[in-house]
Amino acid sequence: MSLSYPYVTSSPLDNRQSYTYTAYEGLSFIDSWMDLRQKYVIKNQNTNVVNVISDDSENEYDEISIAPGESITTLATFKWLLRNNEIKKSFVDFFIQRFEVSKRLFDKYLITASRPKSQGGYHSLENYILFAEVLSKYLEKIYYLPALNALLKTVDTILGFHDELTEEQTMRVSIVIKKELFFVSILTDGMQCSRSVFQRQAAIGTDKINVKAKSFDLSHTTFIAADTVRTRAYVLALQNVGIRFNSIVFLKSTKAKWGQASQLPALSTPLDCNVFSSDLNVALSELLNTISDNVVEITSDTINCVEVKNAISEFSSTFVVFSGYGGEIVDVRDLSPDAPILHIHSGYLPQYRGSTTVYYSMLETDECGASAIILEPAIDEGVILYKKLFSLPAEHDDIDYYYDSYIRADVLVETMKVLRHSFGNIQVEEQRPENGDSYYIIHPVLKHISIMKTKGIKPSLFGSKIEAVNKEY
Repeated sequence: MSLSYPYVTSSPLDNRQSYTYTAYEGLSFIDSWMDLRQKYVIKNQNTNVVNVISDDSENEYDEISIAPGESITTLATFKWLLRNNEIKKSFVDFFIQRFEVSKRLFDKYLITASRPKSQGGYHSLENYILFAEVLSKYLEKIYYLPALNALLKTVDTILGFHDELTEEQTMRVSIVIKKELFFVSILTDGMQCSRSVFQRQAAIGTDKINVKAKSFDLSHTTFIAADTVRTRAYVLALQNVGIRFNSIVFLKSTKAKWGQASQLPALSTPLDCNVFSSDLNVALSELLNTISDNVVEITSDTINCVEVKNAISEFSSTFVVFSGYGGEIVDVRDLSPDAPILHIHSGYLPQYRGSTTVYYSMLETDECGASAIILEPAIDEGVILYKKLFSLPAEHDDIDYYYDSYIRADVLVETMKVLRHSFGNIQVEEQRPENGDSYYIIHPVLKHISIMKTKGIKPSLFGSKIEAVNKEY
């Protein structure tokens, strides 16, 4: 195991790795990742030497479906995908979601109308190797960042069990690592770093964008404010333009939560934000009273608690603005069945759904976005009230706390202005699931590369290590 690359650990399926809010460590981190990967690369190995789908009785599969009511076997599905010339994106997305959500691959899945049900165990190393091979095969045809992200995490998982692999599996893992390094090198060479979100929007086509009139009752607006850095940015921005709420639910946690920081580094240069430029090292409890005369404090580690639900009901809230803990999924239907919940997503929708999308858009485009949506049970698929593009962060900007918070605050203020000026009557954009992709917490390698892009670090600075592997691949 590598001390400088901490994401390969023992028993990774039982002690699952967290990739949330990983720190930026510069080129030394990339070097440590490559050094570790190369320890498991077999030199002068032909990448086609292993045929994982050699003739055996398991190779004859009927067409496999992931339609509701079906039950699929993971091993058989992966082998079936590898035997086909074209791998269907729907299968790739299905297994990426299953793996990213749990960091595990179960033996079987029962497909239901809502969430698939996991069946059997999750310790079969062969399933993880096959998954890595499926992702690699797909990436050879289509450069798809969610697949590369999942591949990096899957290899981390596999290497945690490397001593348990058979000789054949060791050879296959070596091939996967060579391909993984090659796919990362494509990214560092800048081949995916000049596409515009506007181009992606144009690719969808205006004929496929549904816009309709919507009316929101703003007679009693409630702000749900978890004690996070993002909420501080929201309140400062709202205070700056004089927007107030009828009531506020102030959530205080009993333990450390994502999105919290007691002390942030001071900004050497003010961020370029149209709303405000301010230090976020402020006490939220003192700020909230400046935007509402009715602040109720609730101690809870989740927004999905009966106390918050009761507060929304007792306030007779007609419209809710949400700023919760990082990474939390809101139980919309139970929490606020009658009042719409407004959320600011740091991604330009519908193209960038999911988590840490600011980093993915930095990798793929020359801009980042934020979107105001009404929360629905399906993640980031609610109607869009307002969205805006921003230039990439400057090299000195703290992205996780400052930049992300500022672009969201900007969009929140603009959205509230539009709603107030129109008395709640607004044109909204309906989303279609097929018009965008879902992203998951970004792997530290991809996060480092995206930050290096803002710092102007050239691919040549990655050294010759990856180039040597590329020549072999």
